[in-house]
Amino acid sequence: MFKSLKAIVACKCPKCKEGNLFVNPNPYVFKDLDKMYDNCPKCNFDLRNETGFYWFSMYISYILSTAITIANFVVFGLLFGFLEHIVTFIIINAIILIILLPFIFRWSRILSIYLTLKVDKN
Repeated sequence: MFKSLKAIVACKCPKCKEGNLFVNPNPYVFKDLDKMYDNCPKCNFDLRNETGFYWFSMYISYILSTAITIANFVVFGLLFGFLEHIVTFIIINAIILIILLPFIFRWSRILSIYLTLKVDKN
C-alpha cells in the first residue's frame, strides 16, 4: 500500500513501481506535460489505452482540486477567520491551484491508470 502511494506521487509504473510514466519527469516543462511512454521503460508494461481513457482523469482532477480547496479553506479559516477575508482566500487558493496544476494533471492521470488497469502481480 505504502509503495503504491509512493509510486503514485512519484508518477511511477503501476506494475514495477520503478519506471517513469512521463517522458519528462519535470511537470513544469509544459510542452512535455502530457507525454507518456507507451510501455514502461523498466518492465515493458503496456501503458497504452483506448481513445478517451483519460476522460476519467478529468473527474479525478476535479476531486483533487476540491480536496485541496477544502484543505486550504480549513487552514486559512483557522489562521485568519472563515468569512472575514473570503476574497483573500479565493485569490490565495487560485494561486495555489495554478501552481499545483501540473501535479494535479499528472496525478489524476496516474490515479486513473492505477484504478482501472489490470496489473499482473507477478
